[in-house]
Amino acid sequence: MLHDSTAQAGSEKKDNFEKDTRVIFSVRVKKETTFTNLMAILFAPVIIHAGGTYANTMLPGILQSEDYFAYEYKEVGTRAGEVVFWGFLIATVIAPFLGYVYDMIGRFWFMVPACFFLSLVMALFPLSSPNFWVLCGMRGLVAIVGVII
Repeated sequence: MLHDSTAQAGSEKKDNFEKDTRVIFSVRVKKETTFTNLMAILFAPVIIHAGGTYANTMLPGILQSEDYFAYEYKEVGTRAGEVVFWGFLIATVIAPFLGYVYDMIGRFWFMVPACFFLSLVMALFPLSSPNFWVLCGMRGLVAIVGVII
């Protein structure tokens, strides 16, 4: 008798689950989930990865350039490492607080502004010269956007 009621409860849960969900590209999602939501899950990490990779790749060039920081060739690697270190340290400190905000407000309100903000920071990156610590802070902003997305 107990087995029958347990099986019936499990059957009801399955029926409710199937009633409250739908399938998009063989992925079972909530009914409220749209195709655009599913694509955002796929493409948001691509955007932030591209921005972070660009930030790291352009660091040696901007640090060595006479027009910006003008560090000697032998200093560029150390300075680029420092920028990345401080950038990720900033993101690591801020990440727990952002997690709390996501739980309270939701992630939706941060995703699109974060992508625009990433573009703005990338455009302003060269303007951080000659202040090395401003460059570190801007790299930190890129890392924070990575945490947001």
